[in-house]
Amino acid sequence: MQGVREVLKASRKGAGAGGLSGVHGAVAELIRVPEHLEIAVETALGGALQHVVMEDERSARQGIAFLKQRQLGRATFLPLDVMKGRSVPESEKRRGSQVVGAAPGADRPPDGSAGEARRNDRSACFGQR
Repeated sequence: MQGVREVLKASRKGAGAGGLSGVHGAVAELIRVPEHLEIAVETALGGALQHVVMEDERSARQGIAFLKQRQLGRATFLPLDVMKGRSVPESEKRRGSQVVGAAPGADRPPDGSAGEARRNDRSACFGQR
């Protein structure tokens, strides 16, 4: 948790001021869920809510180096250029778009499909807008 907090704080400073660039935010900041489903989604995603979505692999590596050099803890990074889209049946897209959506201004995976990011056999799913 400390690492995630430090990465998000450094992203607000910007790269020029000793901070980080390419940070989109924690998954929890990038999704919107209807209030009546919040507990279910929090339970399903668990720790993946704190994974940090990054612009690309280069910025994710910079984030890792930032934490390591300063001994600020750990974080799981999800680089958008490494995430792979997957095919989701139309019926599921319609149902999913009514439940979980992206926060305003949040990017989706590069190919514009519903996406899945995997790291250490965990996944964070991004819903349709």
